[in-house]
Amino acid sequence: MYLAEKIDRRLLELESKWTGRMRKSTIVRQLQEAVKPFGAIVLWEKSAKIKAHDYWIKAFFYWNRRNQPVEVIWEFSAKSPYFDWDKVNVRHTLFLLSQALQHELIHKSQFAPRDSDHYKFDFYLPINHRKTGAAKEHLEYLSMFDEMDTFGHDIAMEIKYHYPKHDPYEVLRTIEKRKLLTSWGYYKKAFKGLKWKAVHDRVLKNAHKWLPYVTVMEKK
Repeated sequence: MYLAEKIDRRLLELESKWTGRMRKSTIVRQLQEAVKPFGAIVLWEKSAKIKAHDYWIKAFFYWNRRNQPVEVIWEFSAKSPYFDWDKVNVRHTLFLLSQALQHELIHKSQFAPRDSDHYKFDFYLPINHRKTGAAKEHLEYLSMFDEMDTFGHDIAMEIKYHYPKHDPYEVLRTIEKRKLLTSWGYYKKAFKGLKWKAVHDRVLKNAHKWLPYVTVMEKK
């Protein structure tokens, strides 16, 4: 069984547990138990900016952390210690969790053969722009070879999840018409107004590379 299938299998076991009104701490604890075998730790944050029934999922890979190098952060609203699953698509939430976890596990595999004492993290395709500060760093982040690879995987997952009855290569070919591929939309928004053909083509090439290998849970 592929790692992706193992991840989805463990996450889908939570679907029957995540119903009705639940304590957020219970949700996080159950998720931690599900992803611990993959070397991940789950944390949660309270945000005053997030609405009561919304959430935000983030994940990180820490190359210098030996135990549980993948960190998943679930950001909830600070308004209540409870979360109401009746107002959320549980299956889609599980898909997003799987996608975030797989994204970081790919980073882990990318880093495995590297010499951590000498590796440079600035390997990216140069983009001609005049942005500075955080905006410049964001473009450089999305232009890194590692990120273009993992986001290509994210796009392939979204194609298989959102368009299961379509030819995935046709969806990729007509990607500009597809509204549900949020990872591709993320790139388009970041590079709007810039000449980014090199990054554009490399991300789509990576998505094409990943399409035969990605497996996703069935959409509900």
